[in-house]
Amino acid sequence: MQDNTQFISILVLTLILTGNMTLKGLNKYGQVNSQDVKYLAGAMEIENGNNSQLCRLLTGSVILNRMKSDKWSGSTISEVIEAKDGGYWQYAPVTRHNYKIKKASKETKMLAKYLLIFGSMAPENVVYQSKNKNAGSGVYWKEPTPNESIKYEYFCYQ
Repeated sequence: MQDNTQFISILVLTLILTGNMTLKGLNKYGQVNSQDVKYLAGAMEIENGNNSQLCRLLTGSVILNRMKSDKWSGSTISEVIEAKDGGYWQYAPVTRHNYKIKKASKETKMLAKYLLIFGSMAPENVVYQSKNKNAGSGVYWKEPTPNESIKYEYFCYQ
């Protein structure tokens, strides 16, 4: 059964990334809370809306991984985005104040819904997303960005 679920997950992601699946088509694979989709997609769009689909998927994955981690505050999407850990905000003010009202693209909403149905695409200990490669104990993925002054978005291990 696990192999079948993994196959369906990969198939659905492929259909989303190739533009052959719509939000309506994704509905038959699972029901998720529409507010969770909106909030996760809003954060993904604010954080990396101009970057690749993979970068947005990893951004959402970091949020989901932080929800599961006992080392980070928050057990919901909102709690993670609005949390302060060790005196530092987990997310920048623009994300914290706007993720609930941000109108995400249809593509980003589909990517968020995919994550909420199938779970994080990154290992559970990938909990850092930063412009700084030294944010965690090592780099899981380095995403080139369209912003020449930033160069890369790093996704790092705990």
